[in-house]
Amino acid sequence: MVAHKKPVGRQPRRRPRAAPLHINLGIDFGTSFTKVCYRDVGRGESGIVPFGRGTLDAACLPSIVQMDRDGTIVRANTKTVREPLVTHEYLKMRIADAPLSNTVLSRTSDGDDGIRTAMALSAYFLASVIRRSQRWILGHETNRTKGREVEWSANVGVPVEYFDSPLIERFRRVLAVAWKIADDRRHPRTLQGLCARFDEYDQRVDLEMTDCHATPEIAAAIHSFIMSRSAVPGVYIYFDVGGGTVDGVGFDYANNTGERRVNFYSGRVRPYGVAAFAQQISAATNKRFRTVEKALLGETRIADLRTPMDPYENKVRRLVGYVVMTAKEKDPRDWRRDVFQRPMEGARLLLPIDDESIQPLPIFVGGGGASSKWYRQTINSMWARAHKNAGIPRYAIMTVPAPSDLEMNGLHDGEFHRFAIAYGLSIPVGEGAEVGLPSEFDKAAPSRRKRPVHGVSYEDSKDAWD
Repeated sequence: MVAHKKPVGRQPRRRPRAAPLHINLGIDFGTSFTKVCYRDVGRGESGIVPFGRGTLDAACLPSIVQMDRDGTIVRANTKTVREPLVTHEYLKMRIADAPLSNTVLSRTSDGDDGIRTAMALSAYFLASVIRRSQRWILGHETNRTKGREVEWSANVGVPVEYFDSPLIERFRRVLAVAWKIADDRRHPRTLQGLCARFDEYDQRVDLEMTDCHATPEIAAAIHSFIMSRSAVPGVYIYFDVGGGTVDGVGFDYANNTGERRVNFYSGRVRPYGVAAFAQQISAATNKRFRTVEKALLGETRIADLRTPMDPYENKVRRLVGYVVMTAKEKDPRDWRRDVFQRPMEGARLLLPIDDESIQPLPIFVGGGGASSKWYRQTINSMWARAHKNAGIPRYAIMTVPAPSDLEMNGLHDGEFHRFAIAYGLSIPVGEGAEVGLPSEFDKAAPSRRKRPVHGVSYEDSKDAWD
């Protein structure tokens, strides 16, 4: 038998195996609409997921699950004209037991209550968002994904008020189950089957090992600001004006030689969003929902509604008052002197500080309603009504700047305020600023009145003059 000799000569080199591609999804789980950004972690690049058509409507998925009357699931995150249907909406607020409309969540036949049903519906909805996002990225970002194994992870936004409470346990369970359902080929067909699937995964999911994480929403919304060179340490306020809710926080941004930290002093979310108010006003005035919504967004005049707006303005002002004053009570500094004004020489401390000479309190407004003149004016009006004489500097309403590493994928740069949270969520856990939550901060002791550096107290030297 003749032994076969190995071929002599240069052997072809094996092509090196491509490194895995790590993509993190940032899911802004909104009360009315959900938006998604992705991040190529290796390249440090983010992009909006427009779900194919590159339009704003296509990039904003309705946060709903629709079913036939018999409980058969029709679809999630897509508006449809099929009737009759049962629409389950406001899912995020239902997890927190804060319903926004008269829609009542169905009870399953095994006795689960409305909150657990809401958790199951939310997990199913988020799973469908994850699957759609992955399909879009694999189909449209082939320059990144071709020939590479993709390792997926995700961050989902939760309001600071909920994140800093026992409610966060519910959200973490929902996200962990959603991640499992997204990878499951067995799609539940009915509400009863969905609840059973949720229970199945919920009993054995490991909350510590999941690749789908809960993240404070507004910590994500301000990421592009605090990472920019223009970010100055100090106290800031942020209001996210969405369709269903307005979420407000007050925070102190600190930068210690590059180590950034955001300390949230206050956080509150209330059902004061554009769609929520439009629904209430429409019911009270018999005007069409879309007519009221356009007026709130500034596309038509508020005066054309011919209805008193004071009740709605007062609700927003109370929210603003809570967020601002709670933050001030927890910050030990004098906001008119220490936080926003450059140090002055001692002699000038003898002079009163007028509102025009100090730096204003920066108030960011984001979300789909950020461009609403009515919301901006209502927020701003709180200063003259209550905070002018409470040691609060005048307000400066502004928007978060768009980052340079975000691909808008066909959308206009002016729409970034709608995707600020999704963009920040696309940044993997550990790469952003460290976060302190409101429960970590107690009310600060009243600041001591500063004495002039130059000048002598009469009480300490009166014997020299008497």
